[in-house]
Amino acid sequence: MRRKSPKTMADGTIVLLAEDSEDDVIILRKAISQAGIDFPLFVVKDGEEAIAYLKGTGKFANRAEFPMPSLLLLDLVMPLINGFEVLEWLREQQPGLNSLPVVVLTASETIHDIKLASQLGALSFLVKPIGFKDLHGLSRFLPATLPLANKPQETPPVPPLTPGTA
Repeated sequence: MRRKSPKTMADGTIVLLAEDSEDDVIILRKAISQAGIDFPLFVVKDGEEAIAYLKGTGKFANRAEFPMPSLLLLDLVMPLINGFEVLEWLREQQPGLNSLPVVVLTASETIHDIKLASQLGALSFLVKPIGFKDLHGLSRFLPATLPLANKPQETPPVPPLTPGTA
């Protein structure tokens, strides 16, 4: 069986993943690998670290080591500062940060969460994979989402992935 060569994202595409669950980080990395995409993925474990990374403060002050992301994958339920608070903070920032594309990754499927994330500027809302079978659906979705980081803000959001679709 021939393995397909990785699709390299456009020059400069950096993805920041704000996720407190190690298991979810592993699942996402596996889905990205299965999708055959190659890009730098930086991971922070909570909303406080996400904000520090985006501000370039503390241990994230060295931009050569922790470059500014072109896409934020954001969990909603995290310790210290949750994803909604990160979205609120992000949208209050100066130009540059307030236009950073954000895709929300969460286990929540409530309409309230979807609406609130959208109102706060999230481009899309994805329900995390429930099991291994969902990896295929997420793998197929990621290549369509990531190029949004290099398109104008008027790009319509990609529809959310629902559990069990493949």
